[in-house]
Amino acid sequence: MADFTPEQVNAIVEAYITNGQIYRILDDRDVRDFLFEAVLNRIPDLEPKIVPRLLDVLDDYTADDSPLRWLRSEIGLTWYGPGGEIPESARQ
Repeated sequence: MADFTPEQVNAIVEAYITNGQIYRILDDRDVRDFLFEAVLNRIPDLEPKIVPRLLDVLDDYTADDSPLRWLRSEIGLTWYGPGGEIPESARQ
């Protein structure tokens, strides 16, 4: 996988959360694996404004047994601490 800049990682995530053609097939192996690899080691580089939307998309469009559920937990823990739930203040 290429070493993306923080701006590129955020652009990738933005596409994943705003393009229905992408987020509706999040669990497709290629789509899932690309997001997983692009974001996994770059969680702190995510823009604060897209984190809640990314977590919502992962909650709404991934299967219960999807590896992206684990990624969702890691993002939630990194950004919001134990429980990984989005505080109301982050949704505004």
